[in-house]
Amino acid sequence: MRVRAVAAVMIGALAVVVWLSGGMRAGTVPAWQVLGCGATVVTVTVLASWQRRAGVAVRTVAVPMALGATAAWTALAHGDETGLYLVGMLIMAMISLAGLCLVAVLTASSTAGRRA
Repeated sequence: MRVRAVAAVMIGALAVVVWLSGGMRAGTVPAWQVLGCGATVVTVTVLASWQRRAGVAVRTVAVPMALGATAAWTALAHGDETGLYLVGMLIMAMISLAGLCLVAVLTASSTAGRRA
């Protein structure tokens, strides 16, 4: 389980770096890059949560992925002159955590009958 959690942190961080780093250096991130990043982490969360118990999926996939993505986003955005990146970090943490936990629980619940 630890390997899965570490992998989820790394994949979440890598998705943010790959999809968003170019736009953040330029000052703005196009919407299509944000959507691509979101689609990547949601897809990986679904695949990694498939046929797992909901609690395990949340603990080893959703939470670590949200933390990795938030940490990478914060590292990329910390050069913001206004200091508002801290507000963005909190928003990113709350939304990604809630959203990925919901995705993990729904995926695990939808495959619960197939594990028998």
